[in-house]
Amino acid sequence: MAPIEPDGHLDIDWQPVDHYPAATREMMAKRATAPASYETYYGLAEPPFSLSPTPRFAFRSGSYATALDQVRRALERREGFIVITGEVGTGKSMLCRAAMQDSGPNTFVSLILDPCVTAEELLAQVLSDFGVLDRDTRSPRRLVPAPLHQLIVVLQRFLTSLSPLGGRAVVIIDEAQHLHPVLLEQLRLWSNLDGDGPPLLQVVLSGQPELDTLLGRPEMRQIRQRVARRCELTGLKSDEVAEYIEHRLSVARGPDTREEPGPAGVLTQGEFWRVRFSPSAVRTVAALSQGVPRLVNLLADRSLEVGCERQARTIDTRFVRDAARRLNIQPTGIPRWQMQVAAAAAVILLLAGGVGWKAIAQRSQSQDAAPTLSDAVAAVPQPAPEIRTLDLRESVTVTVAALRSEQRAAAVAAQLVEAGFPAFTRRHPDGVSHQVIVGPYVSAEEAAAAQRALEAQGVTGTNVRLENTMAGGW
Repeated sequence: MAPIEPDGHLDIDWQPVDHYPAATREMMAKRATAPASYETYYGLAEPPFSLSPTPRFAFRSGSYATALDQVRRALERREGFIVITGEVGTGKSMLCRAAMQDSGPNTFVSLILDPCVTAEELLAQVLSDFGVLDRDTRSPRRLVPAPLHQLIVVLQRFLTSLSPLGGRAVVIIDEAQHLHPVLLEQLRLWSNLDGDGPPLLQVVLSGQPELDTLLGRPEMRQIRQRVARRCELTGLKSDEVAEYIEHRLSVARGPDTREEPGPAGVLTQGEFWRVRFSPSAVRTVAALSQGVPRLVNLLADRSLEVGCERQARTIDTRFVRDAARRLNIQPTGIPRWQMQVAAAAAVILLLAGGVGWKAIAQRSQSQDAAPTLSDAVAAVPQPAPEIRTLDLRESVTVTVAALRSEQRAAAVAAQLVEAGFPAFTRRHPDGVSHQVIVGPYVSAEEAAAAQRALEAQGVTGTNVRLENTMAGGW
C-alpha cells in the first residue's frame, strides 16, 4: 500500500512502475535522464523561487496585504513620510516595487536602492528618475554633476509644475536604515519645497528595525513628527507557507499550462507531472525558515533541485532536509524551544521534589546508564553564574558533590546558584573528579546554616570543610 499523506493524498511516486498504465510508463521512460534544470523537468516557465523581488510573484499574506494597503492609502491621501520596517527577508523590497506599479499616470516615482550616497548624488538620482535630469552619455551610470543648491532649485520648479496637473512625486528609499542623518534632514527640507497645501513630494522609508532606532535619536525628532504612517512586515504564518509555495509554483507555470480538469479521480497529463510539496515537507520548510519568505524561497528552490536529481514528482521531508544541509540552515525554533522548556521544567521538579545531589553523582558515574536529568540540564544553555574573586584562606565551604564530568558539575552548580546558593566548581586534588562547592563562609556557623538550607532543599550528604586545613592534603 502506498503511503498516504495527512491530507489524504495518495503519493503515487511510491508505487512500483509496473502499476502504471503502458502510456504512463512510456512517458516515464522519456524522463529517465534528469534535465539540466528542474524548471524543464517540472514544466515551469521560469524559476518559481528566485530571490529577485518580482511583483508578479508577490503573495498577499496577512502582513504583506496589510502593509501594502497602508502604503497605498497613505500615497492616495498625500501623506508626507511613510515608514516600512521588517526583518531581513520579509519582503520589503517586493513591497516597494509593488507600490511603484500601483502609481497612477500623474505620479513620478524614484526608487533608491543604494542610500549610501551624498546629498548631491541622492537628489541627482531622484531628478533623473523623474525625467528632469539627463544622464551623462559618456557613462550611463554617472549623472551630470551640479551643485546642490542648483539641484534644489530644479526640484522646486518641478514640484511647482505638478500642482496644476494634479500630479505628485514619490521617493522610495530601500535599506533606509543606512541613511546618514544629514540625508534624512535633507529629505525633510525637500518635502517643504512645495509650499502650502498637500505635500507634492512624498517619501517612503523602507528598512530593517534599525531604522526605528535611527529615527528615535533626539536629533531626528523633526523627522519623527513628519511620519504620518508606519507599517511593519512580519514573516509568514505556519498556515500561509503552503499557500505561498503553491502560489509561486502556479505563477512560474505560466498561463499556458492550465488544462481542463479530467474526470473525477483521474489526473490529466499536466496534473500528473505537476510537482507538489507534501504536507510534511511544507511543515519542515516552515519550521526551518521560521516563516521568513527569503528562507522559504531558498529551501524550496534547493528542494526542487534535489527532487529533480531523484526524479520525484512529490517533494517530501527528506528532500527538504537535504536542501537544508546544502544551504547550511540549522534546525531552529519550536523543537529546540520545546526541549529547553522540558529541561527547565525538569530542573524545577528536581529542586522541589527533594532529589539529593548524591543520587545525581552516583548516576553520573555509570557510563551505560540511561540519560539522566543532569544530561538534559547540560543540554540547556544556562546563564553563566557571576564570577567572583574569592579569598578562600581562613574560610569555610560546604562540599555538595564530586562528579566525574565537569559539565555535569557546572550544571549542578548553576542550579544551586538559581536556588540562591553561592556555588562554584573546582577540580579535585585527585585530578579526576570535579567538586561542587557552596561558599565560602566566614564562620562554621554560617556554613552550618547553609548546610541546613541545602538539606531543606533535599540536598543531603554534604560536608563542611575549613579551607586552610586543605592546603596540606585531604
